[in-house]
Amino acid sequence: MISASLTWLFMLAIFADVSDPYARLDRLYTEGETVQEFLSLEKELRQSAPGPDDETAWRMGRVFYAIAKRSEGLQREEYYRRCIEQATRATEISQQSAHGYFFKGLCIGRLGQLQGLWKSIGIIDPLRENMEIAARLNPKVDHGGPYRALGKLYFELPVILGGDKNRALDYLKRAVENGPLFMENYLYLAEILKARGESAEALATLRRLSRLMNTSSAIGDPETANQAKQLLGELSAQNGN
Repeated sequence: MISASLTWLFMLAIFADVSDPYARLDRLYTEGETVQEFLSLEKELRQSAPGPDDETAWRMGRVFYAIAKRSEGLQREEYYRRCIEQATRATEISQQSAHGYFFKGLCIGRLGQLQGLWKSIGIIDPLRENMEIAARLNPKVDHGGPYRALGKLYFELPVILGGDKNRALDYLKRAVENGPLFMENYLYLAEILKARGESAEALATLRRLSRLMNTSSAIGDPETANQAKQLLGELSAQNGN
């Protein structure tokens, strides 16, 4: 009986990879941790992806984004540019590529941060426009990613350049709705609530995140978990809880 069950699960896994030609490549991305692993995935995408199409292009952009995050100096800038190039290609192939618009906006923003242009109009408008399109097409991309990016944008910008804590709050609530298992959504929501002086609501959000982090369903990294625990401790002390 056990053998038959294992055989059935194995067959399901094979069928999933056959029915979705990107399933294995997406799994490799999720499991990747090092630059070398993502460089190997880039090579495999070029050699074995079903494309060239928008699905291949935005995935290539995503790989370059992952490499950029793990690189330094000029190499980091170069990979953000490659991310923008591939994500743009995805949107040119298909105007319905929510992932393409998302990674294009994301890498534009990250490159701007590196170059000290984060607060310039040249970075703000393309980032906002791409994320708004991505949100309209598919708000669940990257676990509510478009709303998360818009929330952070309106939170971090000074008022004179369009910063708006009310809009930031609305977008981050939408991020949680569209990515209820993604830890960063709760952390950023708690941060904006704290900035607005709504400590009780921020504390409730962090406690909800803490419960999520104690399950196997939580999606996030150790850095996010540590930041959440630190903020939870800080707010708990302030509120006498």
